[in-house]
Amino acid sequence: MAATVRAAKVPLARAIHRGELEAVRALLIPVLTAWSDPDGTGFTTLLDAAAETERVAIWRRAGGRIWNAVLLAAAGIVLPALPIYHSDPSAALGARYSLLLAAAFALTTGKVSAWDTVSSELERLDPAPPGRDAE
Repeated sequence: MAATVRAAKVPLARAIHRGELEAVRALLIPVLTAWSDPDGTGFTTLLDAAAETERVAIWRRAGGRIWNAVLLAAAGIVLPALPIYHSDPSAALGARYSLLLAAAFALTTGKVSAWDTVSSELERLDPAPPGRDAE
């Protein structure tokens, strides 16, 4: 059931035309009908008819965690060395710590996305234009 709902999220968000919304509706109606069945047989039928979920191999999960952690650690070393941080060493240290901590979380939990974390750090780099003092 969760796989069906997850599969409907993106098409629902991207739906523009009536046909696209009808396709999402056709996907979700059996789930909602089974969920609201008072005697529970609809839910059992839905579970019995569900496709077998494919588990990701452990080496692929571990590889993904390690790859994210390596990218975040590399960003934690490289980004604070950028010239923008030369005027503010405490900001460089904060960026380094946050990226290295994110690398540790990515390695242990697998819940930290490297790209999102690095892009948020880059967004914080938004410097004031040259010749303009901080207000």
